[in-house]
Amino acid sequence: MQSFFQFIFTLICVYMAFWSLQNIEFEKFVLKDARHQVRLLRAFLAIIIGYFVANFFLTMGNLIITFSKSFQH
Repeated sequence: MQSFFQFIFTLICVYMAFWSLQNIEFEKFVLKDARHQVRLLRAFLAIIIGYFVANFFLTMGNLIITFSKSFQH
């Protein structure tokens, strides 16, 4: 069940990263007629950013749970 939650949370973070990258005009930084490459770049950046953001929050959550369990004993 935990793996499923991590997978869904990672997908949500990737989607949010993709959504937030929509406002950046990558077309200014690449050659003309490179629409497909810009879309692929945006998708790869969203995957990378979303993965690291999800990994950060999941790690912080695990650390908080571990610390709270260590203080209960």
